[in-house]
Amino acid sequence: FKTVRADDVLKILKPGEGFLLIRLGNDSSYGFYLANGEVFVYPIDLNFVKAQSAVEILREAVTVNRNSTGQAVINGYDVEQSYETYQKLLAPIEDRFPRLKKLIVAQTGALLSLPFGMLVTKPVNRINNFDYRNVNFLFQEVTLQYVTSTQSFVILRSATNLNHAERSFAGFGDFIPASRNFLQQSFTDPKCASDMDSMVALGTLPGTKAEVQNIAATMRARPGDILTGNSFTKENLLKLDLGSYRILHFATHALLPTDLKCRSTPTMLVSPPTSKAKLSDLYFDTDDILNLKLNADLVVLSACNTSSQGQVSSGESLSGLAQSFFVAGVRGLVVSHWLAADESTMIIMSNFYKRIAEKSADSSTALREAQLDLFKRAGKDLPTLMSHPLFWAVFTPLGDGVTPEMPPIDTKSISSK
Repeated sequence: FKTVRADDVLKILKPGEGFLLIRLGNDSSYGFYLANGEVFVYPIDLNFVKAQSAVEILREAVTVNRNSTGQAVINGYDVEQSYETYQKLLAPIEDRFPRLKKLIVAQTGALLSLPFGMLVTKPVNRINNFDYRNVNFLFQEVTLQYVTSTQSFVILRSATNLNHAERSFAGFGDFIPASRNFLQQSFTDPKCASDMDSMVALGTLPGTKAEVQNIAATMRARPGDILTGNSFTKENLLKLDLGSYRILHFATHALLPTDLKCRSTPTMLVSPPTSKAKLSDLYFDTDDILNLKLNADLVVLSACNTSSQGQVSSGESLSGLAQSFFVAGVRGLVVSHWLAADESTMIIMSNFYKRIAEKSADSSTALREAQLDLFKRAGKDLPTLMSHPLFWAVFTPLGDGVTPEMPPIDTKSISSK
């Protein structure tokens, strides 16, 4: 573990928690499982290349294409490949799952792009009509939480005497895309022509306005804590005292270096200012994040849509975006690996924040419960199609996040203006 010893991890694990570090190599790979004062090491029959191939196959199911009439085309999920991947990664420790409440995972390589909750844990008969309700997925068995590294987990978990921010929630969404004319004038370098095409192709996210407003009501946020539409600009975002909020919610597009040739850092998009706009005004990137002084228990990146959904390299870029928030002072994140439908996102986020507001669960458990709720409702009051991992596996928790032991919300600080 380099500078971190196994004992450092074991002593900060809570009852019912296990920690799994997966190290992929060019030739051989290993899993290191720590729990109950013990360390279990086992070989994994995957290397960098084989892992990348497996992840690419599994992520084909969450790549939504359009046919000639503009209708969305959803691919079937390869349950056999998923089960085979599960067998290689986690079968050696599956006998411990019945005693396990939470599995904390440190991934590497292509696995960074794979939410483990969508792995299939038992052999599956043929799937008909996109009905996955009888498939055994890992998220049904255990709460999953992810960390960017063993070192970051130890640092986050070992922090003491935290001074929690006084305000509950700030939310941002419903960004306004820049006009084609502005983008054509801004992307003058021929090498960046594909970047302009990517920006032009991005659509609006109309469902994010209601998403942010509904969550704000649940979290008893103030009207001034919400920026949507034309108000969601970089200037207005930086005017807020972002360090005074416990939870920050960004419902907007994110573009990774795999999407933009002329940008080397992950970037979230914001609305352009009404006048004298520069290209940099459209980007809220890792440099902006690193300059912040945050004190957030949780940052939620709800609509991190990337055009490179099928590229496993996007996982490392998304991890880099998350790491920027951790450096800025964030303790936990929820990130999305692809863009799910408005309806399923609204259901998951609504149930997730309800549990956070009620302090009935920590953030990773609350997220799993919200995903389970969506999955169980598929074929009942929701379309059967929502049993597809595309809809419920999109979100994953990173870091340590919100815990039920957080101090009560200061109602004076969130009263309406």
